[in-house]
Amino acid sequence: EGLRRPRLHLLVALPLGAAILTKSILGLMPLPVLGVCALFSDAWRRALRGPWLWSGIALGLGLGASWSIHQALRFGPLALQAHYVDGIASLTSRPLSLAERIARYPVYLLERFQPVILPALAGLVLVWRRLRVGRDPGVLLLLLWIVVPLALFNLSGTQERRYLFPLYPPLALLAAWALESWSPRAARWMRRGVAPVLLVLAAAWLWIAPPRFLNQADPAIAAHREWLQARIPGDEPLTYLGPEREYWPLANPLLYYVERLLEQPAPTPEEAVIRSMTRHSRLLLCDRAQRPAVGALAPGARTVVEGARWVVLDLSPGTAASQP
Repeated sequence: EGLRRPRLHLLVALPLGAAILTKSILGLMPLPVLGVCALFSDAWRRALRGPWLWSGIALGLGLGASWSIHQALRFGPLALQAHYVDGIASLTSRPLSLAERIARYPVYLLERFQPVILPALAGLVLVWRRLRVGRDPGVLLLLLWIVVPLALFNLSGTQERRYLFPLYPPLALLAAWALESWSPRAARWMRRGVAPVLLVLAAAWLWIAPPRFLNQADPAIAAHREWLQARIPGDEPLTYLGPEREYWPLANPLLYYVERLLEQPAPTPEEAVIRSMTRHSRLLLCDRAQRPAVGALAPGARTVVEGARWVVLDLSPGTAASQP
């Protein structure tokens, strides 16, 4: 639509920024897609010569960067290093065989994107026919939104099913196009009957009882959020003893679910115990490997919350605080 009314390209800022705010660099995928579109389409080259699309991109990048800026100000450079270097760069640089690069994503599509993928493949036939007649910029965008991400995904040493989620909109549009073209009666029945009912039911489910999307390796923080909120004052950080590499994976869910800050790692068990004893909560989030050292300094320490690789210890002397 923005090709016909260029000012609408300012609205690119909203989906672009929202995609980046999923904390994923996959949110940048529209940028190479639009760049490749410009290689094959005069209409897209004209759009990139004007100010509106560039303004929308700039605003979207600014909106998306707000999360990284917030985390850097709140937790320091360690947060960005943990996310972008340890969590992304180290994974994408892993070795991957040629067979895996070629076959893995097609298998994922056939395995997890049913029933959309089969009619979408039929829709690709319609795309090819349309492009042979003329280079419709909208149809070109639809095709390249599938081809370009798949090509870029195969450069990464980590291939996950969830990376294919950005392909779902163009695949769904291709499937709908095929259905509308080859079976208009069935398409009309789905559009007027089935789809509205399913959308209303899904919206009601997400509104009334939203699922809790957890880090399945360590769901304990979310599971005990109410107890932790009640025990830790809002203006008081939670003392942490453990490796720096584990700080961010714990600080992020603690802030998100419990709305409490995790203090930067204490340099020694002695310092961690001193910090905890000066806090109202008397709690210490401790790496399991450090548990014996803390126990030697505070023999009465009791485990009140357990995670996969960490525990929360209660250092209150002589109290019988209820466990969560």
